[in-house]
Amino acid sequence: MDSIPVPIGECRCPGTPHEGDVVYLRPKPDLAMGLASRAALQRSGDLVGDTEAALYSVFIRHGVIDWNIVGPPDKAGKQAPVPITHASILDRLGWAEGGAIVALRAMTLYQDAVLDPLAEARSALLRSTPVNGSTSASPASGPSTPSSRKRSSRSPAATIQ
Repeated sequence: MDSIPVPIGECRCPGTPHEGDVVYLRPKPDLAMGLASRAALQRSGDLVGDTEAALYSVFIRHGVIDWNIVGPPDKAGKQAPVPITHASILDRLGWAEGGAIVALRAMTLYQDAVLDPLAEARSALLRSTPVNGSTSASPASGPSTPSSRKRSSRSPAATIQ
């Protein structure tokens, strides 16, 4: 699979075995990223900051597929790559130590590809849901009079979620 290299600065690995650290992102969202994004959006509520933070977290967790970050040398002096886990990503990618660069690149790569299908699915669901013109009970019989009906102070758009 091709990957998108994201240089994050000078090498911070023990012994500086290479010139700079590079994180590799998957080129497009996979199913796991899409499902995790949907779940994160449902949990995040309506606050824009919470929603954005939830997406960044998912995009980083599922988007990072490789890096050149290595750990300390073993007894033979060989350095092995640091395994990519949620914990190692959080530990090795501080916000000011390359995390911001990776997060912003991941957002530009995945945002539309993840959110567009979710918006289309929501739109299709709303179109297929029948809307009844009235939400109040009908009178048992006889015509209604202006005094028997109270006008709602809420607009119809405000009641659709």
